[in-house]
Amino acid sequence: MQGSKMGALSATAAGTLYMVTLGTLYTWGNIQLYILSYMREVEGLESVRQKDAAFGFAALFTGQALFMPLGGIIERRYGPQASALLGGMVMSFGVWVTQYCLWSFPLMIFTYGLINGAGIGLGYTAPLVTSLKWLPEYKGAISGIISAGFGAGALFFNQVQTRYINPENLPADTPHPSSPSELYFSDPGILSRVPNTFPILATCYLLTQIVTVYMMKQPPQAPLGETKRERVASYNTLSPPTHEPPAPVTDVPPQEAAKTAEFWLLWVMFFLNGLGIAFTATFWKILGSGHSDGTLSLIGSVASMFNALGRVFWGGLADTASFRFSLMTMTAVWVFAMATFTFMAKLNVHIYAFWCCLNFFTLGGNFSLFPAATALKFGRLYLGTTYGFIYLSQMAGSIGCAFLAKALLGALGTTGVTYLIASCLSVTLILAASLPLFGVEFVEKGAAAVKKT
Repeated sequence: MQGSKMGALSATAAGTLYMVTLGTLYTWGNIQLYILSYMREVEGLESVRQKDAAFGFAALFTGQALFMPLGGIIERRYGPQASALLGGMVMSFGVWVTQYCLWSFPLMIFTYGLINGAGIGLGYTAPLVTSLKWLPEYKGAISGIISAGFGAGALFFNQVQTRYINPENLPADTPHPSSPSELYFSDPGILSRVPNTFPILATCYLLTQIVTVYMMKQPPQAPLGETKRERVASYNTLSPPTHEPPAPVTDVPPQEAAKTAEFWLLWVMFFLNGLGIAFTATFWKILGSGHSDGTLSLIGSVASMFNALGRVFWGGLADTASFRFSLMTMTAVWVFAMATFTFMAKLNVHIYAFWCCLNFFTLGGNFSLFPAATALKFGRLYLGTTYGFIYLSQMAGSIGCAFLAKALLGALGTTGVTYLIASCLSVTLILAASLPLFGVEFVEKGAAAVKKT
């Protein structure tokens, strides 16, 4: 038993650290201005602007979403370590090769966005699947802990990027001719360090991934005394089941899951929230323009910590209450935080920092709630593949956000766009509140579920 506990702890800790490297996806909001400035000032790509930045995040999520189902297939056939190692290698290669692609915005989007994102997608579900094999009765908590690593990716690497590229904390000082508030970096020292950043980051990522993949071992037998009766929807409780569960979880193949109302409700709600995810992750730093670069980088790192904490908090709330209650509460808070984001950012740096953290705290909950609900409804056997298909909603959401930003930022401004995004989040809130009307009951407390039997 002691060995099983140590194995579970080792696999979960390694999986969480592995996810930190994949979670550097969220450093796009920090590094994008350096890249755009380099392209404009060094490569002469004056048509590239801040409103185009959303396409970088869209490419990252597109690559991740497209290759996550394949990662699930590789995980089931060859094991989680195989999919995790392959994903890490592809991701690190995409980051490394970007140093040679900064002369072209589409090419940079392809390498740092699509290839990097593809690697993230290939490896994304491996840590979660491994840890759930050790601790199947803690679906919400494990989903929150593992995804917290992903949310914390920017906590450390935002600082690495900024301290290397802009060690003197110089401000962006060159305005766009048609928009004086749209500032870019022009310091030769800053710009000269941009290309070299990518091989440094790629090396850090790959070394961490190799070590953590080695530690992500599967349990040699039924994890921690798991019995057939215990393979149930025990996601409902943080404590191991002490009552006879109402029914075992059926492992539903992805093609069958896609025929259910639960699958498409999850997909639509995740898509709508994905618009808010993409906007927050892309434009948080731009909303804070006017503060020093070092301050913004620090705020991004702290917000990343709240991204991670939100995943644990909202996943834990779903364990003790329900998926529906947790999703409704999280989304209601997020609607308010998003609708007031631009206004609060203009008050002072402390309020702006708090609002960034609040938006990331609610954003993070999506990545513990939706995979846990997927495992609850469709079982663990096909979790990587089924959740991968549900995650395609993030590709649609990030692309939708990119086109919305490019088309509407000029006309509506950031305030108008945040109102629009908040409206989309409100639809998720309405759908979550209406789940019983669709005949769908996702999660109830474990004790309540037992009493009904």
